[in-house]
Amino acid sequence: MVAQLARGERPDPVTLRGRMRAAVTKKLALVQQPTTYWESDSKRNPRSDHLLWGALLLSDRDLYGVVLGIIALEQAARPDGSAEEFTAQALESFQILCPEQGLL
Repeated sequence: MVAQLARGERPDPVTLRGRMRAAVTKKLALVQQPTTYWESDSKRNPRSDHLLWGALLLSDRDLYGVVLGIIALEQAARPDGSAEEFTAQALESFQILCPEQGLL
């Protein structure tokens, strides 16, 4: 998805929705575990900013809300975590990558 966006292409929404379902399921399972079990491999622990971007690309408010909840859980487990700051940075990066895409 990110490589496509960098090339100015949009991911297929049907494919993206399927990938998002799998990624959100993985992420939800992970954030329920103690942080010592959190993987750094993005195939097992999808990046939260990418989940947020996917929800925006799909214009899915429900999915966006779920991802914001995941970000809140993830950032709360970090010593200096801030869900608001993380979300703001992720949205800023998304707007740079996809300036024509509106936010929800």
